[in-house]
Amino acid sequence: METFVYKDKKKLRCGYTTGTCAALAAKAAAFRLAAGIWKKEEEIVTPKGTRIRAFPADCHKEDGWASCAVKKDAGDDYDVTDGLFITASVKLLGCLSDGGASSGFS
Repeated sequence: METFVYKDKKKLRCGYTTGTCAALAAKAAAFRLAAGIWKKEEEIVTPKGTRIRAFPADCHKEDGWASCAVKKDAGDDYDVTDGLFITASVKLLGCLSDGGASSGFS
């Protein structure tokens, strides 16, 4: 779903911030690491309550870590980051020493 704003009486298509793209990429990588599958589409809810969906790309998984990228869409008020792939990596830190099943991500 596209969102629009009006600026100087012009209708502009909203895009995603770099931070939003990083959050989407990190969520996709963490899901892969935890669940073992790549999702074709990832979604987050912004602090304003807006649902943002993106398609993770260039996803990789190795022993104990995964990474994904999301292509930045700056909308109609674009900047130099428009079209760049924002990448996030997630690493499994390991289990607790008591043998529990808890894990941490970084």
